[in-house]
Amino acid sequence: MLSRYLGVNPNMVALDRSATGKPFLTRELREKSSITFNLSHAHDRALIAVSNAQEVGVDLEFARSDIEVANLSKRFFTLSEHTTIMQETEEQRATKFFRYWVAKEALLKAQGIGLGGLPDCEIFFEAEGADTDVRTRLGAQFSTTLRVRLLSCEKGWEAAVAAQRLDAITQCGFE
Repeated sequence: MLSRYLGVNPNMVALDRSATGKPFLTRELREKSSITFNLSHAHDRALIAVSNAQEVGVDLEFARSDIEVANLSKRFFTLSEHTTIMQETEEQRATKFFRYWVAKEALLKAQGIGLGGLPDCEIFFEAEGADTDVRTRLGAQFSTTLRVRLLSCEKGWEAAVAAQRLDAITQCGFE
């Protein structure tokens, strides 16, 4: 996919990683193009977002019910997020937890911040369901204001994309 946007042979696409693990095009390719990208994978599925002249982050997760939602949300999320999750029915907690998780991780990946930044961003869902814009409150370590959108997925999957301008996302697709 990146080779198509860059106009090069797929064998010419070379990547590197930041200290926090965010993949990026090597210097030679970055000097020739303003294309940026991010990817996520979970359980044999992948999600990639390609953008023009801005950083982008994506995350994709299968909403597994075998995790300890109460402990993880209390540890990694803000009090209001944890409270909202715990107000859900037992059956809906994992879905809500992963909805918060993908939104937060997409934000962190767009900024190139590791998971240590989880408590420094707060998510507010104004509506339920996919294709919903999400309000955020970001701490000092976030260098720019970012927007988040939940993406449509198959049942049981949650995904989100984050960028400064969501209209500049060239493509976001599942494989």
